[in-house]
Amino acid sequence: MAMRLVPILAAAFAVASCAPDEPAAGPSSDDESAPECCTVTVRATVPEGTGTVYLSGNVADLGPWEPDGLAMTGDGVERITVVQAPRGADFEYKFTLGKWDNEALGPDGVVPDNHRLVIEGDVETTHEIAAFKDPMAWIEDWQGSGVEGQLIYWTDVASEFLGPTRHVEIWLPPGYDADGPARYPVLYMSDGENIVDPRIANTGVDWGIDESIVRLSAEGTIPPVIVVGAWSTDERGPEYSPWHRGPEYARFL
Repeated sequence: MAMRLVPILAAAFAVASCAPDEPAAGPSSDDESAPECCTVTVRATVPEGTGTVYLSGNVADLGPWEPDGLAMTGDGVERITVVQAPRGADFEYKFTLGKWDNEALGPDGVVPDNHRLVIEGDVETTHEIAAFKDPMAWIEDWQGSGVEGQLIYWTDVASEFLGPTRHVEIWLPPGYDADGPARYPVLYMSDGENIVDPRIANTGVDWGIDESIVRLSAEGTIPPVIVVGAWSTDERGPEYSPWHRGPEYARFL
């Protein structure tokens, strides 16, 4: 599944640091207990015209798990980067264009699970990337998502309470246009990129909110509702935390 890690918990998903080969001063007790560093060379072939490609992952060199963890070198179709990982580590990583909205896609057009290497020594690995996620193209072609009902998008919505802009989507139930002055309850949801469009959803599988509401409405369990979904940003962790930016995020909603 796509890695959208909560920053305040990121350390729990990071592998331990390794000891440098040649400490500047005498080795400390921490250096002596740290595992040996291994060199991991990651190569990628990307489409012509691709901008800067970043490697994100669970080692210190990559954030850990920052979407723009480490820029790969090269400006053509061949990209390369080198990171250090502890011997014995389970190294996980992904490719992005600097944001989680623009992760590399697999051959099936879906964001793949984390790439994974068990580090047993210096290693080199190569990947072929056919495309990166482009949410804006899918926003313009929302009908291609197969959604029941209709979608309206507000892009790059600013807030006086929060720093990052974000997209907001409004889902209207089937028959909305024919109901004239009818009034609907409104359901507000976070992680709005995941609610109805599998092409945009982080895991390649949306939450099926449209199908669920249509089914429950047809059964008479709930009335038809309008859904407003606020997309997450790179500040997702602090914005959802009551100890950080949660109060400001609530005011935004």
